[in-house]
Amino acid sequence: MHWLQDYPFNKSQQTNLSLFLKRYGISGLMCAIQSYTDMQQEYICKTRASLSRLKINDIFYLEIQEHTIAVHTQRGIYRKYGSLSNELKHLSPCGFMKCNQSCIVSIRKIQTISNDNIILTNDKHLHMSRHYAPQIIMAFSRSFPL
Repeated sequence: MHWLQDYPFNKSQQTNLSLFLKRYGISGLMCAIQSYTDMQQEYICKTRASLSRLKINDIFYLEIQEHTIAVHTQRGIYRKYGSLSNELKHLSPCGFMKCNQSCIVSIRKIQTISNDNIILTNDKHLHMSRHYAPQIIMAFSRSFPL
């Protein structure tokens, strides 16, 4: 990996990058870059009275009741008016999927899938409908490097 010497890395950075590439390969580096990019993306939660800027990586799931969307994050619950399909259009490129008719979940925040239960990293349990289960299970299993 002589090309590493062409970049202004110090010796420690070159060693760490070289070790990372040996262990995980280019595809691992691409996944790491995508994860970092996703962590930096923001989500705007706008209501008539307020505007909140949230890190997409902080969002566990969104659920809708009537037309009120509750955005569940590490820092609390934010509410906004809208439709789940519009939120899914915005969030699906960042690893969010529908797990039932009224809920969108971050695949990265899933800790365990057991029967029709999704257990998140914050110990919250969500119901997973049979209709969405195959897609959720496949995405969850792909999120683990082999």
